[in-house]
Amino acid sequence: MHFKKHYFLFFAVFLAMVIFTAGCTDTATPADTAVTPTMEVTSTPSIPDITGDWTVTGTGHSPLMGFRDHPAQSWNITEQNGQAFTGYKERTTPDGIEVMENFSGAISYNGETLYLIDHDEGNVIGEFIGPDELELVLFNDGEEGKVIVFHLTRQEI
Repeated sequence: MHFKKHYFLFFAVFLAMVIFTAGCTDTATPADTAVTPTMEVTSTPSIPDITGDWTVTGTGHSPLMGFRDHPAQSWNITEQNGQAFTGYKERTTPDGIEVMENFSGAISYNGETLYLIDHDEGNVIGEFIGPDELELVLFNDGEEGKVIVFHLTRQEI
């Protein structure tokens, strides 16, 4: 009977080792089986043509002037090369001075978002509302910080 007990114990240990080591016979390590990702662009970007004259209205806030509506402005996007564009805006200051300011911008690869640097005032981010409508938000910080939401409508030629 003592012999059967040792035989049973030996068999139990042997079976446990087989179960424990099952699946551990593969010699590849995760580093050996790494897959190199490949990037494949399957579609061309859908970049809209935004050149032309745009009528602009806006509303915003700044610590110096509080809340205010901005009088209508004219923005002209003069050139576009793929995702990049440039132009200028014309506006009249509250004290009646005519101002022209340049800007540069880019359209996201998916054609949905605009990024713009107003050379004189700050950063702008926006999105297309429709084929001839944009919403842009100008923001800058510091002593003269402000946020302005602009609504742009392209003028028909």
